[in-house]
Amino acid sequence: MPDEYVEVKRTGWGQNIIKSISGIIIGFLMFIISFVVLWTNEGRTNLGKVAETALIVSPDAINSSADGKLVSITGTLETTTPIGDPEFLKPGKYVRLERIVEMFAWVEEKETKTEKKVGGTTEEKTVYRYKKEWTRNPKSSGEFKYPEGHENPYKSVSEQTFYAPSAKIGIYSFDPQSATLPSARPVYLTTQNVIFSRNGKLVGTDYIFIGKGTFDNPQVGDIRLRFEAVQTGISVTLFGKKQGENIIAYLHKGRDRLFRALSGTREEAIATLKTEHKMIGWFLRIVGFLLMWIGLNLILGPIGAILDILPFLGNLSRGIIGVITFLVALVLSIVTILISMIFHNLVALIIFIIVVVALIFLLRRRKRPVPSTTA
Repeated sequence: MPDEYVEVKRTGWGQNIIKSISGIIIGFLMFIISFVVLWTNEGRTNLGKVAETALIVSPDAINSSADGKLVSITGTLETTTPIGDPEFLKPGKYVRLERIVEMFAWVEEKETKTEKKVGGTTEEKTVYRYKKEWTRNPKSSGEFKYPEGHENPYKSVSEQTFYAPSAKIGIYSFDPQSATLPSARPVYLTTQNVIFSRNGKLVGTDYIFIGKGTFDNPQVGDIRLRFEAVQTGISVTLFGKKQGENIIAYLHKGRDRLFRALSGTREEAIATLKTEHKMIGWFLRIVGFLLMWIGLNLILGPIGAILDILPFLGNLSRGIIGVITFLVALVLSIVTILISMIFHNLVALIIFIIVVVALIFLLRRRKRPVPSTTA
């Protein structure tokens, strides 16, 4: 059976206009949501600045005066209980261990091209392609457009994450499942640490292979799995609320949670938090701008749909509208961001109010009539 299928769908001019009109509602919602995203983004708490206020606590001594406060502890990450995967990996010095499972399966790819015809009719050509590859999330064949001949079996091994019951930095303990831990790294597999179950075979130092085929020539349904772990022995800085000899989650102003172990010194950890805050901020600004731009294009979509009776007019109108809405969205986004920055910063807000009041006062003074003098 061929692994590529072509589907052609034609839509009339009137249907395209109705579809574009319905898009006005979606566009309006996107336009409103864009302001919410841009406004709330500037009010996000910078956890890097919060972390700077944390009390520095030695990992080797109990500091009773720091109870109930945000603290930072720098030291070596350890655990008293080795953990492993009961089915595939012997216990080792891991704080968190993740079993990552891929299945060799059918994957559906979809490619759509739209062509506009004179008279406003649209011809939509969709190509469905099917190929076999390793994937962590194999789809059920029932979700495919053409399932016949592309049947995927049930994924026989599931992914799973294992946590140590407790982690330690010096004399202080914390729950690794509740805290955000450093990035995991690959676990090197050997005949000494692998448990050979389900007729699994070790492939190099990365994978365990389970299936009817071979690692280089697998069959649909075959499994390969690997492990990533946060291992003990690394130097970290932990931020959280001190409670005796335990560190728990700290809530800044009862809202923003800080309970995180980051690789490196206190200064490096704070720098990481600030960098993340900045990156997320720019990402959300771009998202807000795109929501606004796309929303405006959807709101004005019926213009292009009507002019599609002559395709070149429809395309020309969309190009002009796209440029205009881009500039409008850019200006509105910048203004929204600047106003939000001011209102979320107390000092900037006070300066802004003083400047506005001063400008109003000066304008009123200039408008006062000059008294006339008589000889």
